[in-house]
Amino acid sequence: MGQCERAGFGVLYVLGLPPFEERKGEIKASEVCRTLGSSSSTAAALKRVLPDKSSYSFDDAMTDLRTDDKDRTYGTSCFVHGDGQMLLAARTHMLELELKQHGSATEADLRDGLASLARNAALFAHNKAKCDAQSKLTQ
Repeated sequence: MGQCERAGFGVLYVLGLPPFEERKGEIKASEVCRTLGSSSSTAAALKRVLPDKSSYSFDDAMTDLRTDDKDRTYGTSCFVHGDGQMLLAARTHMLELELKQHGSATEADLRDGLASLARNAALFAHNKAKCDAQSKLTQ
């Protein structure tokens, strides 16, 4: 093989062109973290938001499982890796306080209010962490 041929293969490799292109890994519903909910909708959402990687792995954990109303804590975590890099971390944590009253809000108002608080907290964290990717969260 001549120098020009080797250089040509090197360029193909660097550009990720055939026969050296990297294949995008598959995100299978059967492999995603069960703590993220419905596996089919979770897999579809992950396919939309995660960067292309040749392989994905999922680490799912549940701690302090609440077995009855006397248990005061519950926690889950899901870590998603692609090609050895962490791409996503999703954690939940419930701590039951004695704040069982929520005023006169309806269930729909409570859900909307809590979603708004979670979105605002995410926006605040995104800004304070000086993330370089633009936030796609709405106010």
